[in-house]
Amino acid sequence: MTDIDNIKVLRLSSGEEIIAEVEHDQIHSTYHVKNPCQIVISQPDRSVPQAEISLMPWLAYTEARKELDIEAHYIMFVLKPAPQLLNQYNAAFGSGLTLPNMPLME
Repeated sequence: MTDIDNIKVLRLSSGEEIIAEVEHDQIHSTYHVKNPCQIVISQPDRSVPQAEISLMPWLAYTEARKELDIEAHYIMFVLKPAPQLLNQYNAAFGSGLTLPNMPLME
């Protein structure tokens, strides 16, 4: 079962952004990620001002797609996801429970 407090958004030095269950190993300077998904932002119709955010499997073509370690120097930042993104991730990998919708900007 996924620990909701460990779900984080990571920006990699390659520019990719992923969301995953994350454990930081300070001794080995690595981040252990479980069930990573790439965050994809698209704007299907330019007349619609709001872009869509979706998740797709990260490294789906490999055996390491479920769990792997990433060296800390490849991580630009680690942040808590917005509730809507957390809900989308949790629906796929967690308990399926969702948090109430709240505005992104306060």
